[in-house]
This record gives sequence, structure tokens and C-alpha cells, in this order.
Amino acid sequence: MSGFDDPIVRHVYGLDRRWDTNPDREPAVLRTNRQPMREPATARWDLDISAADFAELKLGFKPKQMEDKWAIAATAEPDGDGVTSVHIMRSWRGSECYILHVKPTGTDGTDGTGGARIESITWEQVLSESATARHTEKRAKMMAAYLCRIHVGCALEKLPAYDTATIWGSDGDDEVEEGKDKDTQSRDVEGASSGGI
Repeated sequence: MSGFDDPIVRHVYGLDRRWDTNPDREPAVLRTNRQPMREPATARWDLDISAADFAELKLGFKPKQMEDKWAIAATAEPDGDGVTSVHIMRSWRGSECYILHVKPTGTDGTDGTGGARIESITWEQVLSESATARHTEKRAKMMAAYLCRIHVGCALEKLPAYDTATIWGSDGDDEVEEGKDKDTQSRDVEGASSGGI
């Protein structure tokens, strides 16, 4: 899918950097009218992140216009286990796509100033109402990391750099509906990425 290098395509899918680099910005507020996931799945991640990344995740990303495509907002307070949930959703409809479950660790391995760990991720498995491909754990983690990097400015040093060709390439990562060939599945994923997530 080399078309993701095209600036217009990148804009349509919401894949261009858009975050506000001001560390004193107001945190994004979690919408109360979010659309819940139709078929959520949760998996362990155990990804250590820096204190700076945790701070950026808590500040989130507030869309200012429809072209921003995504919103990222954390719960105002951690739950009883100390976990902060970071919601990544489509900005226009409020459709939840990913939720990162993040817990402070006290150290981040680089400067010792209070990093955190993404303990798990919850993601929407159904790419869109018409798609036959399902969003897998591997792709969900890559896409969530990619969105946190381009919209919130997280470094996520322990992960490799992902580009859209890696995330949406045909690497055999998605489950194929019985009887569907790989070409049909690839078209379904392309179509779904513009609508569902």
C-alpha cells in the first residue's frame, strides 16, 4: 500500500503529525458520549515508557477541526489499581478504537524520574461494519503506537519505528474470513481503514 506516502491519502486517513508541542497545554477531556467498541479484545503489553511519554499521554490530543481525525484522552483519575486508561478514538463520531491501560512504575530506566508501563491494550477487532478482516493484536499495538507518536508526540523508545506500509501491509497478520482470498481481504482492510478506525 505505497499510496500512504501520498499527502492527500495521509490526510484522509489522519496519519499526519498534528500534536500541540506545548507542555503547558490543557489536557484533552474524555468525551462522555463515546461510541463503545462493538467487539473489543484485550491483550497484555507490558511496555515500559518514559515519564515524558506518560505525561504526554495524560495530556492527550484535542482535535481542533474535523481534519484532525483522532482524539486521545486519559481518564481524569487512575482507577483503584492505579491504572490510567488512555482512550484513542475517532474525533468526529467518538468511536473508541484503542484503550491503553497505563500504570506508573516509579522508574523509567533512563533518568529514574517516574516512568510507567502500558500493561495492556484493548482494541476494536471489527475494522468497519462491512469489512471481513479483523484487527489483530499485532496491528492494534502498531497502530496505537503510531497514533501516540504522531498525535501526542510520544517517543516510545522501546518500540521500533512503524510506517503505514508496515502497519497496513499484507504481512498475513489479519485473520481471513473463511473462503476469502488475500487480495479480497486486502481490499477490505483498505476500505475499512478510511471509515472504521
